[in-house]
Amino acid sequence: MFLEVRVKNFFVFKNQIVFTLDPLNKTTAIYGPNNAGKSCLIKGIQAMKDILLNQKVELKSN
Repeated sequence: MFLEVRVKNFFVFKNQIVFTLDPLNKTTAIYGPNNAGKSCLIKGIQAMKDILLNQKVELKSN
């Protein structure tokens, strides 16, 4: 289980961002204005999952 995700130099994230998950909550929501990086954060989490499972990582630019 991911407890914290750090992303830097990935799509729209030039500076490092930290996304922290609460292990006691079963639901997490990602919200914000358009073009804030919500989809890019999900792509980063999917890429990390693929790397950990030794699967092919496919990243396509927006």
